[in-house]
Amino acid sequence: MSKETQSTSAWPKLLQRLATLDASELEKLDVFLNQLVLAKAKLAAETQASVDWPRAPPTAHRLEGKGTFIVTAATLHKEHIFNTADRLDFIQAELLAKAD
Repeated sequence: MSKETQSTSAWPKLLQRLATLDASELEKLDVFLNQLVLAKAKLAAETQASVDWPRAPPTAHRLEGKGTFIVTAATLHKEHIFNTADRLDFIQAELLAKAD
């Protein structure tokens, strides 16, 4: 039996059990379900937090739960200001310092 079929066939029994709960029990169930949703979201965020930044050396930076930022910019007359490795390293370090 597939997981979806098992889930569907469990509904009548679950609904029957819910119908027998009083208001205080339903409130407790609601609190429990909210905690379950929050725990699932927290686990997903923690799992995502350990992903390496794809364009950096493996130990340099990691994506964290704080967020991911995309920075776009342009220069006057499309001048190539950050056209050397040193200049690119400088701008990357400055942007990451500001993000912390």
